[in-house]
Amino acid sequence: MAARVSWSPSLWASAQRRPSKRLALIAVNHAREDPVVKPRILIVDDDDTIRELVAMALEDEGYATAEACHGLEALDVVGRTPVDLILLDMRMPLMDGAGFARAYHEGPGPHAPIIVFTAGRNPADAAAQTQAIGYLTKPFELDRLLALVAKAVGGPAPA
Repeated sequence: MAARVSWSPSLWASAQRRPSKRLALIAVNHAREDPVVKPRILIVDDDDTIRELVAMALEDEGYATAEACHGLEALDVVGRTPVDLILLDMRMPLMDGAGFARAYHEGPGPHAPIIVFTAGRNPADAAAQTQAIGYLTKPFELDRLLALVAKAVGGPAPA
């Protein structure tokens, strides 16, 4: 169902003369048509393949995603864009998962929940160390990841 938007003649004329304003009006109109806000999930993993596959799977389920290849990049992302959930690898170059979680929680809130990815022997310890709400042991099943994500962001589990 398309939203019916009524523009004043002067606002409409102004938008037609200025492409940037016209795009803004289109965006506002589109937002009114689609009021659903997608949960935004940050995927932090130095393995490009895992990061990209997880992003594709999450986007197929209707989530918005952001990606970072290490903890420093992830801190930059969360500093610029609020996220609803962080999927965090523990072993990465430059700044590992524990270092990221420590710096992230020391910063101003609110803080998104974290789910840890680890190939380590003690995934529960890794989760506790990062104040994570859950963990997945690599290699993990995509269905399990999607179920954890749905539970974390308050959505229905995928079919």
